[in-house]
Amino acid sequence: MGLRVIKVIFWGLVAVLLGCGSSSRPPVTEFVLVANLDASSVSTFNAADTISSLGDVSTGTCLGPRYLELHPTNGFLYATCQTSNTVARFSVDKNAAKLTLMGTPVPAGAAPTTLEFDPTGKFLYVTNLNGNSLSAYSVGSGGSLTEIAKSPFATDITPYTVKVSESGKFVYVANRDTNNVTAFQIEANTGALTEIAGSPFKTDLGARAIELSGKFAFVANRSAANVSVFTVNAATGALTQGFGRIDPNQAQVGTPRSGQLVLRVNF
Repeated sequence: MGLRVIKVIFWGLVAVLLGCGSSSRPPVTEFVLVANLDASSVSTFNAADTISSLGDVSTGTCLGPRYLELHPTNGFLYATCQTSNTVARFSVDKNAAKLTLMGTPVPAGAAPTTLEFDPTGKFLYVTNLNGNSLSAYSVGSGGSLTEIAKSPFATDITPYTVKVSESGKFVYVANRDTNNVTAFQIEANTGALTEIAGSPFKTDLGARAIELSGKFAFVANRSAANVSVFTVNAATGALTQGFGRIDPNQAQVGTPRSGQLVLRVNF
């Protein structure tokens, strides 16, 4: 079965793997992984019906795992290791609730935090929270990471969340302490980054997370307690703040028939 990831934007990341189980134990149809920053471990759970713990797994030389991300095709789990300033790759055995560190974690910048693959899984981008930069890697056929030439790429201050566009052409980074978004164009063959014209784009106070949805970009501003709304130029990647901001007190949440969450904002 397929894999999917659920992200908890402000506190960490929960990875959910859909598996088939085994005959010797209750089927593990939804395998949940939670990174434990201070314990240097990953907690594992079976969440098929009710959530039950399957135990904690050490992340070894990946110290201070902060965020987890599943590769879109190769089945490996990747983690930012904030204490050791590295990025690690793990194989996952869903039925045995086991993670195996693959090789030696690769160097990143200071305090690597969030990470995101491009849609094809060829490239991986990692924010370095205390390094004010974005590390870029190419992903080998066996899942290994190789840092791209000229990486890391400069962002603004305290880059927190990275997001790659659905087209795979652009990368966006929310910079918490300069209240803006740095935007880059991706070189299709190498994964190298070039900052686009007009970047960085101003947000409200405390830009913490960014999400993309078609022609729109949404930036959660922690200090201002609101969300900046932008339109995205599909050709250039530039952001235009044409819809103001979302006040959480003026938003309503609903669930359509498909089961996907919908946010309706009263402008």
